[in-house]
Amino acid sequence: MFKTRGGVFGWSLLFIVAWTCVFVVSTEAQLVFKCNPDNDLYQLVTNSGLVCQRYATAAEAIQQASVGAGVLILADDYPQSTTPIDASTYSLAASKNIRLYVEYPSMLPNLSLGAPQFFATAWYGSLLDRLVINSAFFGSGLVQGRILTSYDAYYQPVTVNNAHIVAARVAGFDTAVLGLPAVVKPILFEHPNGNIMVATTRLSCFVTGRLMPTEGWKTVWETILNWLGPGSPALNWTPTVHTRYSRNETLPANALLQCLTQGVQWYQDSQLLVSASGLDWVNGPRNGVEPLPAGWVAGDGTYGILECYIGKRIFVDGSQAPNPSVRADCSCESSMGLAFGGSIFNDTNKKNIAAKLNDYIFFVSDISQGPRANPVSPSYGMLSHNTKGLSAYFCDDNARAILGAITSSALLRSSRWDEAICKSILANFRTTGPKGYHEGGGSISEESLQNLGWEYYWNWNGTSYSPHYQSYIWATYLWLYDQTGYEPLLERSRTGIELMMKAYPNYWVIECGRRDEELAHMLLPLAWLVRVDNTAEHRAWLQMLVTDFINSLDIVTGAVPQKVDVPYSSNSQYGTGEAPIVYQTGDPGTDLLYTMNFAFSGLNEASYVLNDPCIPPALDKMQEFLVRIQTQSTAHPELSGTWYRGIDFSKWEYWGSDGDIGWGVWTAETGWTHSWITSTLALRYLNQSLWDLIADSNIAIRFDALRQQMLPDEMVNPPIPHVYPVYPVEAYEYTPEKAWGSAKPRVGDLIPVRVSSYTYTGGSVVGAGAAAELANPHILTDGIVTTQANIDAAASNPWGYYVHGGFNDGVIYGQNSATQPGVTFDLGAVYDLSRAEINYVVVGPHAVYPASQVKVSVDGGPVVSFTPFNNSSNTNTYGDARNATIDLSGLSGRSVHMEFTGGSEWSCYAEGTFYARGGGAFTDGIRGTNFYSTEPELNMGWGVPGFTIYFDLGQTRTLAQTNINYFVYHPHGVYEPASVAVSFSTQEDPARITHRNAAKRTEIPSQWSNGGTFTGFSSSEPAVNQLLNLTGQARWVKMVFTNQGEWLVPCEVTFYNDQMVINEPSEAQSDYGLHKFPGDTIGLIATASNTAALVFQWKRNGTILEDGTYPFGIVAGGATPYLKISDAVATVEFPDEYSCQVAKNGVSNESVIISLGVSNSCWYDMIGDMNDDCIVNLIDFQTIALHWLQSDPACGNEMIGNLNNDCTIDFYDLQEFALDWLRDSSRP
Repeated sequence: MFKTRGGVFGWSLLFIVAWTCVFVVSTEAQLVFKCNPDNDLYQLVTNSGLVCQRYATAAEAIQQASVGAGVLILADDYPQSTTPIDASTYSLAASKNIRLYVEYPSMLPNLSLGAPQFFATAWYGSLLDRLVINSAFFGSGLVQGRILTSYDAYYQPVTVNNAHIVAARVAGFDTAVLGLPAVVKPILFEHPNGNIMVATTRLSCFVTGRLMPTEGWKTVWETILNWLGPGSPALNWTPTVHTRYSRNETLPANALLQCLTQGVQWYQDSQLLVSASGLDWVNGPRNGVEPLPAGWVAGDGTYGILECYIGKRIFVDGSQAPNPSVRADCSCESSMGLAFGGSIFNDTNKKNIAAKLNDYIFFVSDISQGPRANPVSPSYGMLSHNTKGLSAYFCDDNARAILGAITSSALLRSSRWDEAICKSILANFRTTGPKGYHEGGGSISEESLQNLGWEYYWNWNGTSYSPHYQSYIWATYLWLYDQTGYEPLLERSRTGIELMMKAYPNYWVIECGRRDEELAHMLLPLAWLVRVDNTAEHRAWLQMLVTDFINSLDIVTGAVPQKVDVPYSSNSQYGTGEAPIVYQTGDPGTDLLYTMNFAFSGLNEASYVLNDPCIPPALDKMQEFLVRIQTQSTAHPELSGTWYRGIDFSKWEYWGSDGDIGWGVWTAETGWTHSWITSTLALRYLNQSLWDLIADSNIAIRFDALRQQMLPDEMVNPPIPHVYPVYPVEAYEYTPEKAWGSAKPRVGDLIPVRVSSYTYTGGSVVGAGAAAELANPHILTDGIVTTQANIDAAASNPWGYYVHGGFNDGVIYGQNSATQPGVTFDLGAVYDLSRAEINYVVVGPHAVYPASQVKVSVDGGPVVSFTPFNNSSNTNTYGDARNATIDLSGLSGRSVHMEFTGGSEWSCYAEGTFYARGGGAFTDGIRGTNFYSTEPELNMGWGVPGFTIYFDLGQTRTLAQTNINYFVYHPHGVYEPASVAVSFSTQEDPARITHRNAAKRTEIPSQWSNGGTFTGFSSSEPAVNQLLNLTGQARWVKMVFTNQGEWLVPCEVTFYNDQMVINEPSEAQSDYGLHKFPGDTIGLIATASNTAALVFQWKRNGTILEDGTYPFGIVAGGATPYLKISDAVATVEFPDEYSCQVAKNGVSNESVIISLGVSNSCWYDMIGDMNDDCIVNLIDFQTIALHWLQSDPACGNEMIGNLNNDCTIDFYDLQEFALDWLRDSSRP
């Protein structure tokens, strides 16, 4: 018996571990042990048939040993006490020519041992040190640089040279591929005196302590035993946690059923279900990594389930520490797995646990309560990450929780959670932008959501090509669309998937270097898109990914080899973040936390929509692999029947590079891994798809009311655009080098182009400069656009064309024809395009109009038609200078051909400008948050002293503030700017880039004014938004960033003038409409920063409001920040639009518009609103109560309280009434 962290642990080694020992020697070794009888090494050696002496103390063992024998002094009281041994014992051993192995000794002759220390650790208590072979001592079976593991490891510091095994922080799968760091910790070495082998930690309990890999430790111990004396036994054992079947073992016919049976039982056997008695431990402070406390009693789902057993720490008894976190996704995914078990095996207990898990997440825990349960909160319906982490909402985690709850609802045949599920889907949907993506890489903080409102995210027009974070939430939208037919759910999902597939594979954002996981996450959403929108294109996308995935499978085992985007480049990166479980592509490891689990589920869904003969055998092979590698353990029943995150499918052992900071190779995750594998195996057993299983739902009953409450029609189809008081800007140049020292363009970068060919079809050519244009088509790309000032200068020459900087100069004119000029632009290199802008002139009286459409093809590819031109007649006297934008996103190439279809008698084009797409634009509205950037690349300056960014504000503006968004992470050398020097200019582009060539840019210093140098930037990690008080007039802004670290990472710059926001003091702000009744008083306020010298002017429906009496009410404060309309009269057009124009120094800005109506009617009808006051409350209930149980066979529809028109007022009417309870239709 001995005491470990897990408590008193006594056992018979033969009973727990199936050990098979073989001893084949020609001369029997003489081995003497000092150890407890249950020591692993002693058990293995004696069970081999070798007769060994064992003694209680080191002195006795040395005294009784024969001359020349091998003696092992093993650590019985590790780690609490070192192994007692004194100098006289060492001297006696030397006098008897004894070879001595001693571990964790209390002293060594002539060497100083430091006090025991624990291996280096990182976040979550994960170990940074690994054991590395450091000599040729072990022969070809274990070469120098090979990596071993030892957990819960204390060691004794000592200074020696030429250790055989050292502990060090190294990267690599099997081998320390980047070598050893300068400082290592000796673990096994030969004493300089000779005949003494020293281990500074305990190595002899390698079976119980689960030291890995097995083959490596077999070589270590066989080598040490042979060093102690010839004729030592060969050692063989089965790890205490091992795979269900070997690689080549013949599977029984019922292998799937056996695997599934144990898989669904594991939730209960794992001891991870939380009970009431365990809440204090779960919610209490942590003292590092801890095992489950003594007396822990597993629960029944009432209080959730813990996330996992941590893979980064295995205690001396072989047990693992749990992660004391109750997460929404893991709990609901576990509910799914348990519900499968309850349904397939008719197990009422499992069904009850599944239901209680859902109840806890959706009705009880803080995960869904607080602001998430408040209907007026922007986070209403969201699910926080876990019961302790209430500040972040990850859309991928929400998606898995929702999918788990949908599945368990179907299996349990219950509508109990329909409303909660619907709320959660809508909560995520209304924070999804028009392109189908979530800002922040899929993570939104509670603080940001409360400050910005869900409307901001609904209108956020960015992208983030990360399937890991973005894709599974689309699956929930597609399912809800199939249930309700609500088109926006399909539209935004389809748009997001379309953009994602156009970005495949080069522009996908690879999460933590795991390239394989991104493809795995796209299979299920794509399969479900085909379910609801079965087009040839959608099927082609799915088929492409399925083919790519199947081609990546290991055909022998069925494993999915992990592919790494960029391997670690230094050992110091190991253990600093989430990471793959292999070091580099080609290592024989597969990831069951991020890849194989989701790929297995996604491929199963794809098999039901694609007629691909390659899918069934691939699924069969994957299923066989998963059945074989399911964990088995009699020593640790809590770990038996699940799947670890990683396995080496070459060694057929749980193994990997283990560089992840928290979720290592030996992580047993209740949700992501276990539940999706178990559930997909269950679907395979049932011969069913998940889509078909969950198709029958009553959620549509709840949808309409919740959707109108959470996502009103006015937001889905707003009557006016939502305008933010932020200047649109372009960062049109930055120097010196781009992020990686290359000239790759990014969003907002102009592409240097030239016209390679020009074709004119039909008609005639006029104008003095037309011939020059034909001869010099590069005029279309010389950077000189036609401005309104050019045209207005034609006053002395009526209807003369001042274009391209001169009279009748340099522009293509042409008679109307079927096809106007065709132009091919040579971009000089292949670019990923963002957009093109075409500068043109409109003079209606002279029939000068743009083309009706333009057809674009890139590198001879498909022709895409655009109609971007404004064909209305000119509004300025002598003509209009206009610009059209053509969206080229998704197109890549060098040669862009444009053909213009005639729209009138003449056409006039002055300039074509192309922009590249990429990552890290400073002005695209996308900010970095929490280390997640939605850009494929960031604007970094590695080793660059600083760089300059120029901004074009479009016109002269009055600035008030500027926000700079940047990253900080000092451990990686990412620092805040040392300073930012700002300069302003109102001149005509003082830093013009002639011919788009930065090398030809010349500045005129006198045209720049000093805006100040700013220092003192915040060093808070990870993402910072710092406001600078930039006051002054500027059309152009230059910022010079000075670097003070290895990396400087600005991500976004936003300029503000006098900000204006409309509020209503007595009512909640609304961008989509407020409701008032006749006789009410309307109060609106316009607030702005830097209010000195501001001029306010209120407008109603675009008409200036002056103080006085109007047909709609009495107006006061029309020229002040405070507008008051008393005795409001019902509006004719419902609603009206109110805005406030704020001016300063001749520069004005219009506020956002508030839609507000005055009407006797409510926004929408509610059958429970019997007194028409637009709210269903106790007054309406009183009406039902007064007529309770009244009946009238001839009631028609006039009977008060008869809500379901059955001519009797009873519980059925009360049920209808309850659906509208406390709903307020005075607002949309």
